[in-house]
Amino acid sequence: MPSLEGKVAIVTVAGRGIGRDHALALAQAGAKVVVNEIVAAHGEAVASYDDVSDFAAAEHMINRAIERYFHIDILLKNLRILPTRRPSNLTQHI
Repeated sequence: MPSLEGKVAIVTVAGRGIGRDHALALAQAGAKVVVNEIVAAHGEAVASYDDVSDFAAAEHMINRAIERYFHIDILLKNLRILPTRRPSNLTQHI
């Protein structure tokens, strides 16, 4: 990954899985990271506990990034996929 020194990134659903990996990779590349679930290791980060599914909360997260870092360069929106059916029930729907 190229150097992201001086860049600001917002990463959603960064508490685990690929979202966490994205946040950590951006931080390791030098980006300042605003996350709504974790504070990234090895980089500068701001924790946000806002629910990005709520418009006002997402706006607050963006405003927090701008207040802290004065701009946003990257917005990485991860989705949390929740299984709606047990694997044993999936075969009947395939």
